[in-house]
Amino acid sequence: MREAGLSSPFLACDIRGPYPGAVDETLFTAVGRALAAQWPAGDTVLLAGDVRHSTASLIAALALGMEGLALTPAWPMATPLAYFVSQRHGFAHTLIVTASHNPPEHNGLKLLNGVRPPTTEEILRLRDATELQVRPDCGRTIPTLSTADTTTWAEAYGRTLAALAPAARPLRLVVDPGNGCYCGLAAAVLREAGHYVLEINGTPDGAFPGRGPDPTAPGALVGLAEAVRCHGSDLGVGFDGDGDRAVFVDERGRRVPGDAAAFLLASEAWQLSPSAPVVLDVRTSRSLARLLTDRGAEVVWSYPGHALVRAEMQNRGASFGGEISGHYFFRELGNDDGLYAALRVAALVAATQPLGMLVDALPRSPGLDEIRVPYEGNPETVYDALEKAYLGALIERGPLGMALTWDRAWALVRPSITEPLLTVRAEADTSDELARLRALLRTALAAANVNLE
Repeated sequence: MREAGLSSPFLACDIRGPYPGAVDETLFTAVGRALAAQWPAGDTVLLAGDVRHSTASLIAALALGMEGLALTPAWPMATPLAYFVSQRHGFAHTLIVTASHNPPEHNGLKLLNGVRPPTTEEILRLRDATELQVRPDCGRTIPTLSTADTTTWAEAYGRTLAALAPAARPLRLVVDPGNGCYCGLAAAVLREAGHYVLEINGTPDGAFPGRGPDPTAPGALVGLAEAVRCHGSDLGVGFDGDGDRAVFVDERGRRVPGDAAAFLLASEAWQLSPSAPVVLDVRTSRSLARLLTDRGAEVVWSYPGHALVRAEMQNRGASFGGEISGHYFFRELGNDDGLYAALRVAALVAATQPLGMLVDALPRSPGLDEIRVPYEGNPETVYDALEKAYLGALIERGPLGMALTWDRAWALVRPSITEPLLTVRAEADTSDELARLRALLRTALAAANVNLE
């Protein structure tokens, strides 16, 4: 079902990996059969997908295995638009063929049962069930599928989002969909909300020639920042390949940290619903989290992962959820939505101050931006090395990472749930304390063959 030596594509929140190899038509037909065996006959299923070159074939391979279900294929479609369509039309299940921000040669699958994302345990059970569904014909006779016309859905989605986030005045915006699913649509919706919009990298292309599908990758925002400065724009927004993540640059072309954007959106959500908690990614700056709790907000911590944050929000009745990677979740939508996040940030700027001034006014402790180190070993080996180093920290160790807390500092070490990487993030009260913390972590991680540099 996949090439020897490749990591399993069944991850904590979804399915994702290189195509062809870890992810291919054989796998997707078997996944379709495994899902069809779990779901009642006749259940309605929205089959959506992104602009990647392999998406149409993988959607068809899924459909091949899903006999007995009522399928509606529709692609290319931004992931937030698929969520909107699924909720608006009451689909029992939603399957979105996408690798989100992963490289162009990857693909994958996001799943929803009604409005509920799968748990990690459910993904693992799907993996086991899929292995039992592999047959000689899997992925070999791919049908030709026609896609539904998504125009009416996109128009309704745009009208709904624009009405939810009216702006006090029009802004000058630069939008960079990165040749992904929001090409044309994001700019059109922002214009419908009253803004003046310049779009760059606006031609859909599964090779992502403009800057790649990950707007947080090094250098990805250079073109966006230059366009903002060149045109005297109020802010810029970049989306990932399937549109559920947004990153921002301010009026000076400076990238806004993901947790700063999450703080601004969380503050607004809390002011509108002060009795509801907000959910934050455990990598969020503690100085920003303290500012929220000092104002009276209840902060609930979640490990990163779009399904994990969404589930935590649903379980706690939260008004907002934010990840530093650019996933922003809104109770009024029931999911994360990069375009709605852009509309809300634009509305906030239009009603208050320039984005750069809002961000500069936030308290900020010295911290390490998330360091991402290639690593395909067992993360438990890394955690063991950290414990043996006797770093004098309070340690919380779980399946998704290790948190270390000191009186004046904290660190988080965890495996990426979408890529073969180990990620490290840390923060301290002073620069000297941060330097000492980094040296401690560097030495401890070296014992597990992890180079923090």
